[in-house]
Amino acid sequence: MTHHQLPGVETDETHGDLPTSGARATTDRGTLVLLRHGRTQWNDESRFTGWADPSLSELGTREAAWAGEVIASCGVRVSVVIASFASRALQTATFAMPVTSAPDRRRDWRLNERHFGLLQGLDRSAAIDRYGKASVRQWRRDRDAVPPAIPKDDARHPRYDPRYAGVAPAELPGAESKADHERRIRACWLDTIDPLLVNGVAVLVVAHCHSLRALARLAATRDVDESPTLFAATGSVAIVTGSGALRELPTLEGPSAEAPRGRTAANRVQ
Repeated sequence: MTHHQLPGVETDETHGDLPTSGARATTDRGTLVLLRHGRTQWNDESRFTGWADPSLSELGTREAAWAGEVIASCGVRVSVVIASFASRALQTATFAMPVTSAPDRRRDWRLNERHFGLLQGLDRSAAIDRYGKASVRQWRRDRDAVPPAIPKDDARHPRYDPRYAGVAPAELPGAESKADHERRIRACWLDTIDPLLVNGVAVLVVAHCHSLRALARLAATRDVDESPTLFAATGSVAIVTGSGALRELPTLEGPSAEAPRGRTAANRVQ
């Protein structure tokens, strides 16, 4: 297979601190690759998805395969892949895997998207009709606002989902604020992802928009809040180098996308 140089990808040799992890950012650290899952029908319908479990659409499978090509074209040798428990993330990892070829594949429920409670399954208009525009806006934007939770005795609560049988029921939410979600992402970063990077391991995380933005805040020296479109598109890929530099890569349907064809040492990210 041949590949070519992709725009906006380079090796950054500068050094700096990771301000929230406490780890020293150096080029000896492993590369972190962040991949948002491919598209689903619920994305097309603008539904709140959260912990609901739609599968990839046909476009989503192509986005995932493209992302794998893009990652490979950068020269990143991924050793560990960690995906959330959502089928759309696991499927994305599988479709990208023939190209990234990582032998160590893991799942971590803490990488799941924010749990939107009773909003899940509703599209934006239906949510506003049911709860009011001001409430929906508050739940989406305010850091500590929690949407209406799925009751613990409701069959839709994750404590009844066999995928989470190994997780303590008390840890499984019926809804989350942005702050709740960021806390569990940080816990996953501190005890799983960052230790791998410190040991020079290249890690691919396949997850969701808000989960990946939270990880980027922890890993990158760049202010993620200044990039509102980061991971807005399904199939989005970004790379955080050992120095903490963040690079966004072309998406399947992005304006700069073209088929990867050729790889040179100049565009490899170590």
